[in-house]
Amino acid sequence: MKTQTTKKPANQKNTEGKSHKRRIIAAAVAVLAVGLAARALRSNPVDSARQLRAQLFSQDEDLSPEERQEIGQKLRDQIKDLTPEQRRELKSDRQKEMAQDMDRFF
Repeated sequence: MKTQTTKKPANQKNTEGKSHKRRIIAAAVAVLAVGLAARALRSNPVDSARQLRAQLFSQDEDLSPEERQEIGQKLRDQIKDLTPEQRRELKSDRQKEMAQDMDRFF
């Protein structure tokens, strides 16, 4: 009694390996694309701190003391979460504004 075993042709094994590699590469490219998209869409924390500071020091808006306190606390919390480089950037912006105010005054 002979049992027949079916062997896969050599070229079929080769195509399965290529197909598996292609899937891995496609998955890696998809993960990379999602990561890049998330980074691009993430808001800049320095910009949001600038907006809060502008809102807090704005002369146009009449904010109640409670609103000012709330905005100030949000601003302090955001500044606390910034990196040292981002803090320097935010500080330099404020220094430029103050220098312009001084130039206008004197």
